[in-house]
Amino acid sequence: MKKSIIAMVTMSLMLMASFSSPIMVKICDAAAEEYSSAMIAELGEAATVLVYTRIVATIKVYVPDINWVPTTEYFLVPVSIAAIGSGFFVTADGYIVTAGHVLFCFTHQDLTRDLYTKYFLMESAFTAIVQELENEGYYLTPDVQTTLWNYIMTYGEIRDSLRQVFAVLGEVAPTLTDVPK
Repeated sequence: MKKSIIAMVTMSLMLMASFSSPIMVKICDAAAEEYSSAMIAELGEAATVLVYTRIVATIKVYVPDINWVPTTEYFLVPVSIAAIGSGFFVTADGYIVTAGHVLFCFTHQDLTRDLYTKYFLMESAFTAIVQELENEGYYLTPDVQTTLWNYIMTYGEIRDSLRQVFAVLGEVAPTLTDVPK
């Protein structure tokens, strides 16, 4: 596949990110009588794509003092989250419609301002920090974990984020040679 086509599909997905619900298209009654549901499904199979979104980011976490007040020291936690869903072509030149949540656009198009996306990124950072501390031999009580969770959600900052959107096209062999009109 040419790079220009991949770029066009990726840009189309980014432009369509604000769609949070599928577009409804009514098939006229005459068309429903002429084509079987199996034939419509087979024709539509070529228009369906798998949409995979990955966000790679760095979470900046300030080191707290003994009272859980942020200091000027900080450390960076690399994180990655992903989502998968389906989409479909709506134009012959490559525009694809998918749900907003597949692109991590729940409340805002800017993923660094989207509250749900922030939650998933911070949760990933929290898990990485807890794992690292446990690997170093520290035991975090549930109360300390709750305090750490609240601290990261309050003071953690998303830095250097990159959203990658991929449309995976499958091979569809044409099996319909004569479509009735």
